Amino acid sequence: MNFKFIIASAALLAVMSGCNNAVEYSSVHDVFADKGQYNIPEQKMGKAYWIMSPVEASGEDALAENLLAESVSGLTALAVNESRGETMVWMDVKGHTRDTYERIRKSLPMEVLGTKDLWSLLEDDAVKSVVDGYVLYDLSNHESVNAATAAAHVYNGLMVEKRYENKVAEMGYKCLFDASKMSLEDAWKQFKDKCNNNALVLMPAYTSNQRSTAIAFKLFTVNLNKVSYKPESGNNKELLIEIMKWLEPLSPVFGWEQSVGEDSFVGLVSATGNLMVPYDWTVNTPMMSAQYKSRQSGLAKVTDPTKITYGDADHYVTFYMSDGDNVQWAINAYDSPAYFSSDKVSKTKMTFGYPVANLSMICPAQNEYLLGKQDPASSVMESLGGGYYYADEFAMLKDRPVILDKVAKHVAAHMRQHRNNVLALVCMDVDSEASKEAYQSFITNNDELIGIVVIQYTPYAGGNGEIMWFENTDGIHIPVITVRYSIWNYGEGKNGVNEGTPAYIASKYNELAASSKEKTFSATSVHAWSSFTKIDNDTDLTGENAKGGTVRGVESAELCLDRLDKSFKVVNAEELIWQLRMHTYPDETKRVLKAYK
Repeated sequence: MNFKFIIASAALLAVMSGCNNAVEYSSVHDVFADKGQYNIPEQKMGKAYWIMSPVEASGEDALAENLLAESVSGLTALAVNESRGETMVWMDVKGHTRDTYERIRKSLPMEVLGTKDLWSLLEDDAVKSVVDGYVLYDLSNHESVNAATAAAHVYNGLMVEKRYENKVAEMGYKCLFDASKMSLEDAWKQFKDKCNNNALVLMPAYTSNQRSTAIAFKLFTVNLNKVSYKPESGNNKELLIEIMKWLEPLSPVFGWEQSVGEDSFVGLVSATGNLMVPYDWTVNTPMMSAQYKSRQSGLAKVTDPTKITYGDADHYVTFYMSDGDNVQWAINAYDSPAYFSSDKVSKTKMTFGYPVANLSMICPAQNEYLLGKQDPASSVMESLGGGYYYADEFAMLKDRPVILDKVAKHVAAHMRQHRNNVLALVCMDVDSEASKEAYQSFITNNDELIGIVVIQYTPYAGGNGEIMWFENTDGIHIPVITVRYSIWNYGEGKNGVNEGTPAYIASKYNELAASSKEKTFSATSVHAWSSFTKIDNDTDLTGENAKGGTVRGVESAELCLDRLDKSFKVVNAEELIWQLRMHTYPDETKRVLKAYK
């Protein structure tokens, strides 16, 4: 039973009945517990592990060796899951992310055996004793890679490309299965009944990442493009729909496709009631996620509504960093001077989209680290409801009401336990009846949710700043705020209707202030991947789009902020929501705040 939540609810009831038994606002969060919200397959923890040094080959040789390395990591993790082994393999990395991975690795409660390269590990008894042989594939047949990924856990064999077959055979490994001529459809027909249907990996066939994830958790691996990076060569859309319908509802789909519009595959995931997890350029998922249920930690910093000065501005605006659902970004580069660690966060009161639900399961150590570093002036929003999907299209090919209610309950559990009280969603049409059905479900299932911010798939600012109201189970009005404007680089000389350079968006806000006789409350999406150039010309609304710009992330918001009329107050999303609630429903909001010290 959740003691802290009961206290807070009791305090609210006491206030409603005239008693004074208030609690600290920051104390209102659930204790960590399994409330049925965990949907990532759980890896067992080994007793020891080897560190595998990075592959030194180049070109196709590097891809073939990395696929082999991923299979070593996955098969040793699978052996631990099946109680056949105790030793795992951690893949070391090169480049700017190495420090992050090293910090995560050192958080694991396992003995470090030392460092070996791939070929030395293949001679080690810790590997040989838990691997039965190898599965053959051919890089000239792209889909044979994904076929071999499934065959690897079915036959308990290493993934070996033809060029390395003799070398591996000389080490004493035998060929267990030849997948070199198989298509994805062939693999599906042969291995469907031997794969778990509680998750899926979606990756271009011509990549190595996430193979260890698929092997350790015994998952099927799919590719939308039949030939990697060449959509003109055909796709597997109909097959993918069949496979995604086969999955249990709310199954995570790890990875990403390339060279196609993201809606072409995220739409399939959405319609079948599953959860896209943007997670392509990462390694070591089995070890990072090991026993995550017992390793939950990390609380978001919240803005205390009792400390806010209400009604102190004519207009309120918040800047919201997009793409927070991207788990691989949260692990690899989120904590950088352009984003989460920017020295401009306090000034901009930046709100960060953040994958609270998925990161806490995939890498609890990174979740704890990032939330521990959160600037108190900022806020974080769960993005985008347990994964990336379109809320208005979600589960349309299955039992939508049941599955929608279930995902809302799961997301509520994650958010309440990590003290995260704002939700970010994305819809194809933010004003549709299906979208409103989704908003209501998330609000009904989480009475600690203070508000929702929603973007439209394209353009992000398609909602034009519309604010909708829904009631939670206590009869409290909760706002759904659509993004009014979006900071986005459309190229030199170009802006969209409600999207464009920081200078352009500032001009739009200043026009709004000049024309509006009422207070306004606005959310501004900052496109995470757009870069701009600082210019001195205050009247040039497209100059910041110049090529070679180095300003991005939080600093893009600062460029806009510096041009805003003085009637605007920049706040984080939590204050925006509380200011809006106090302005629109003052008596109700004052009663709510009496529950807190």
